[in-house]
Amino acid sequence: MAGPGIRAGVSEIPAAIVDVAPTLAHLSGLSWDGPQDGRILHEALIDGPNLSEVEVTTETLRLATPHGEQILERSTVLDHTYVDWGAVVRI
Repeated sequence: MAGPGIRAGVSEIPAAIVDVAPTLAHLSGLSWDGPQDGRILHEALIDGPNLSEVEVTTETLRLATPHGEQILERSTVLDHTYVDWGAVVRI
């Protein structure tokens, strides 16, 4: 994202397309009272927290199968979970 109110640069904090609408609504001063899948990307805003202050937890899940292994890495920011990547390793 870029524009008024948005920090310049790139962040390694996970985000997804569903986070854009709540963030734009917040920047526009609109309230968002209904259910939403996304979150406001406060860390992307000029007046938001320092990136080092945003807690991100990452975990790797592995499932062994008779034919190999399934791997999924996911990250959580606040109460939102993002799938970072997944793979299937065949043996």
